[in-house]
Amino acid sequence: MTPAYCQQAAGNHCFTFSVLGNDSPLYINPEPETDPTHIADEFNLPVPVRRRLFEDQKTRLYGEGKSLQIWLSGKRKNQTFLELVPPERIIAANLSHWRYLPPKGKVAVDPVLGRIAFPSKKPPGKCDVLVSYHYGFSSELGGGEYDRPLSQFTHHKLYRVGAKETHKTINAAIDQWRQEQAGQTQEIEQQKLRNAVIEIMDSGLYEEDFDIALQAGESLQIRSALGKRAVIGLSEKHRGRPESFSVQVARGSCFILDGLIVVGRPVEITAIESSDEIEQPDQQSPESQSNVSEPKLADIIIRHTTLVPGWEINADCCPLESTMASLKLLVSHLCVKIEHSIIGSIEVDPAFKPLIEIDDSQLDAAADEEALHYRCQNIEKEVRLDPIRICISDSIVDATGPELEAIGTPDCPVGYALLTILRSTVFGQVQVHAIELAENCIFEGRITVARRQLGCMRFCYVTPESRTPRRYQCQPDLVMKKTVEDMVLEPDEAVIQAAQDREVNRVHPVFNSVRYGMAVYCQLAECCAEEIKRGADDESEMGVYHHLFQPQRMANLRVRLDDYIPARMDVGIILSS
Repeated sequence: MTPAYCQQAAGNHCFTFSVLGNDSPLYINPEPETDPTHIADEFNLPVPVRRRLFEDQKTRLYGEGKSLQIWLSGKRKNQTFLELVPPERIIAANLSHWRYLPPKGKVAVDPVLGRIAFPSKKPPGKCDVLVSYHYGFSSELGGGEYDRPLSQFTHHKLYRVGAKETHKTINAAIDQWRQEQAGQTQEIEQQKLRNAVIEIMDSGLYEEDFDIALQAGESLQIRSALGKRAVIGLSEKHRGRPESFSVQVARGSCFILDGLIVVGRPVEITAIESSDEIEQPDQQSPESQSNVSEPKLADIIIRHTTLVPGWEINADCCPLESTMASLKLLVSHLCVKIEHSIIGSIEVDPAFKPLIEIDDSQLDAAADEEALHYRCQNIEKEVRLDPIRICISDSIVDATGPELEAIGTPDCPVGYALLTILRSTVFGQVQVHAIELAENCIFEGRITVARRQLGCMRFCYVTPESRTPRRYQCQPDLVMKKTVEDMVLEPDEAVIQAAQDREVNRVHPVFNSVRYGMAVYCQLAECCAEEIKRGADDESEMGVYHHLFQPQRMANLRVRLDDYIPARMDVGIILSS
């Protein structure tokens, strides 16, 4: 059960099933087949709900345990109520452009667009509209009501949050944690209270602001419970303040987001005041270097979570703030791990101090430009700090456009980060200090690294004219090389260049959709080149859906079909989104 989104522009009687406000087609919750001889139909498959099917089979699709439900929640005579909209009030309709007005006492549902319309003269008013529905996606990625592994420290304290729990908000659970820390004297309990787990027990919308400070040795995990997908949004009173989800970390601390959707703001990681960077000596003797242990880093872990690219999306899934970062890393002592997640662009800015002090009174454009120059110069010269470590696996990094910056530092040639990325898809330019390892990835945007001699890239698609470490079995390098090898005669440079350009244009990622919020988001199209669809090291597809092994599954299906079709007949496979 999750809140529906009110489309105020269309009227206070218009809602979308998606809490983000985008059109999201509804899908069937498959019914199990009880008879082995039964031939599967629409109700046995997770396919989109058609308008005519919904009108004819409403009782099989609407109700408890079925494909969709709609409730009204509010207060009546100072008592909270939750009422299911009865099936006899539900009608199927085409709600394109919000032109259709349902009759009195009816509620129109458009399963193709995922929209709801109440009578314009009797909108829900002060009642909240809650929905339960099924939507389509290619994989268990970015958070959802699917099974996922949960992990936490052995010694930890669990705080549950939800409408039926003691703590109604996330901040209330954090405050309780801090109060118990301050009042606890037993050593065993103090050890447990250093590791807090805040578990959200429903799929509701939590509009809160956060200013979290983690001391050395502390960890905080905010996660959705299994089978839930909580959404963290920006509170209305602070609209326009992008810093409202702020996390301050010290060395040795840990912050985890698990199974969540964060919309309307970035997650900003800064240094806690008491753990500000310690200046390291410029030179150390070999003896002193051997006796100094490596300083601890703060761990930032984002798994099965979505930081909405562009902060928010409209009904057509277009990002509203396409140039804004979803994750800001503003401190150097970080190790960031992103797993099975969807995030927008990552801003890396470890706050280098200028080599030359600038008078605070110089607040003109020249002073700002001089400060920027010295910050970028420090990055290029690797002054004082180690790069931020960013490890990404089985995820999507979406800057909402190949020409925008997916990972980097604003106004600087590269960001001071050391990147490891596996089985992922990146939309946008990657500008980092070095890439330690990139494997089975798609980079839809130019790559620029400062240290080409460090690390390697293997079995990846790399946008031409990128500056990268050494590459192995990458595209379009392989097809360009093969073009020259296949030429019997030795043509001139113009002929070679023309042939290579044709291959580069052919071997290029083609997606069914590049807009977050659509069911086929980031899915390779059927017309995409085989060199990319089978370009991984195990001949699966490159990119975030590598683990689905679609080429192998298609090959196995074709082999098995040959055993069952009658003689002299051909069979084809038609893919459905």
